[in-house]
Amino acid sequence: MHGSHFFQSGKWLVGFFLLALGLSPQVMAHPSLEPTVITENTEKLNLVMIAEYLEDTQGVLRVEELEKPEYSRQFKPVDHGALDSGISQAVIWLRFDLKYISYVGEESGEWLIEVAYPALDLVTLYLMGFEGVFQEYNSGDKYPFDIRTVAHPSFIFPIEIYNGDTTHFYLRVETTGSMQIPVKLWSPLAYLEQSNRADTLYGAIYGILLVMLFYNLMLFIRIREQSYFYYVIYIAGFLLYLLSINGTGMAHFWPDYPMINSGAPFFMSIAGVSGVLFAQSFLKLAEKSAVMNRFYTAMLMAGLLIVPFTLITHNGLASRLVMIQVLPTLPVMMLTGLYFWLFKGDRSARFFFFAFATFLTGAGIYSLMLLGLLPSNALTRNIIPIGLSIEVTLLSLALASRIRGVREDRVLVEQRARQEQDKTNQRLLEAGRLKDEFLSAVSRELKTPLNTLKKTLDQMESDSQKEMIQSARHSVRDMSGIISNLLSLSEIQSGSVSVKNSPFNIRRQLKIMEDQFSSLCVKKGLSFDTSVKEMPETLYGDSQKLFKALSLVLENAIKFTDEGGVSLSASTRPHEQPGKIRLQIIVDDTGVGIDPSSSRDIFQAFQKLENTGDSQSAGPGLGLTICRQLMHMIGGTVSYNSRSEGGSRFELSVTCLVELH
Repeated sequence: MHGSHFFQSGKWLVGFFLLALGLSPQVMAHPSLEPTVITENTEKLNLVMIAEYLEDTQGVLRVEELEKPEYSRQFKPVDHGALDSGISQAVIWLRFDLKYISYVGEESGEWLIEVAYPALDLVTLYLMGFEGVFQEYNSGDKYPFDIRTVAHPSFIFPIEIYNGDTTHFYLRVETTGSMQIPVKLWSPLAYLEQSNRADTLYGAIYGILLVMLFYNLMLFIRIREQSYFYYVIYIAGFLLYLLSINGTGMAHFWPDYPMINSGAPFFMSIAGVSGVLFAQSFLKLAEKSAVMNRFYTAMLMAGLLIVPFTLITHNGLASRLVMIQVLPTLPVMMLTGLYFWLFKGDRSARFFFFAFATFLTGAGIYSLMLLGLLPSNALTRNIIPIGLSIEVTLLSLALASRIRGVREDRVLVEQRARQEQDKTNQRLLEAGRLKDEFLSAVSRELKTPLNTLKKTLDQMESDSQKEMIQSARHSVRDMSGIISNLLSLSEIQSGSVSVKNSPFNIRRQLKIMEDQFSSLCVKKGLSFDTSVKEMPETLYGDSQKLFKALSLVLENAIKFTDEGGVSLSASTRPHEQPGKIRLQIIVDDTGVGIDPSSSRDIFQAFQKLENTGDSQSAGPGLGLTICRQLMHMIGGTVSYNSRSEGGSRFELSVTCLVELH
């Protein structure tokens, strides 16, 4: 019966619960073996309930020897109608007699004997024929699948019994793993109906496991979260274990490789290791609980030591090692999930807790059924695989809850960050406003006493005091320039300055600049040369800001040039758009130049230039900053380059309209 495969695959949990309860099997006395009557109405019969068994510890007895009185007397009835010897190296013999009586006069009847535990290594059915000769039918997961009489995951033996005859049966079972021997007699029709129901149920269970496996694998590939990877390995380990333990893998995936079925302990051990890794990653034990993380690491190390032994030892020892590895981890994981849910406030841990609690509850119900404390029905017989399916689904929900929580936390952090950024921006805007108001107020207040001082100096000038008064007048002029620059910088940064396109004559403007700055050059003994190439008479643009920027560059050039001179040149270049032209103004000087290490900072506010001239002549460093911002406002640029022959070159470039549309 296919439905019994999962029922038997969960029995490795029973030993844990029976051991915990301090229970042990009891053998009850049964009457002497009598033939069991079957008729054409017999659809299902648990043969273990009518059978007797003998344990051959040496595994050397032959079926003919069992007929001898000294061995026949050793057969005992099976307790509770279930033969479960755990992991045993002994050979188990079962015997039972069936007598067929037909009420409708049929000559013979056909039935199926099913051994519904596909993980058994060697299964042999003996039927006593005429003259005491036994017929022998071999099966087991050590043989290739093709030798089976019926191609089915369980071991199926078709039999025929003639009306009125009694047939003697012996069943020999040998295995290195868990010794589970569920033997039933089925009518072909009843078995077909039961098999169809079971195939539907367990097809759904396999479907759940496969869907969860591939779904979480895709999520891992997409988001690269380690928890998903460990969870995929966990599901795959359990899935391969079930496929190997219930015969489905042998029937459909590896029929010619029976040794793969011996890998069931390995698959379970891998599931145990990946389950511990999943718990560590999912619950973030390394971050939240160092003590628990060390305990889980110890379980992980023990599991990693057991994994290779499952491949090199015989199946019985491997199964015992895996039980030692896996069984303690299940309640530990359940309690860990409960702790993180109730005491750490981890909402996703509630799914983690219920997942392992469901699996353990299923194992407990299964154990109580075996003890006869709960009725045996479709639910209790198959509670282990059903619990596994629910566990897998709940763990997927736990992962989804964790990812959703991470996203919600991320959104909350981003919202808080935006709020903090808005507050910071408001504070910066307020500080900028206060700074602009302060600069404007200070500049206005300073202008009045400076103007009064200038007038007083003009009135008190005499020959004896002329030189000192002239020096004081220069200082007043410099202070007025600084205040003017502060006001200009404040206005630009506050955004109160607008751009205006108006017509201007470039030659006339440059002539004004020449008259203004040539006198300053004469006073310092410098030359001032002007060169204007052929260009349109009238251009359109913000000439006020352009020539303000140019005057700042010229002032800077004259200030830091002690010998030689300053030259001013203007030219135009074609623009890619019609109706526009590129105006280029170059200022060259033969001054001390600028140190290369400081050239990147010359357009920063309050940065004094590093040069070899008189440091006393350096201002607060606002001129070039205002120049760059003015050029930027009108869509132009200002750049600096050192001249190979010494000095500096500043280039102002801006797009102007040839005609105003």
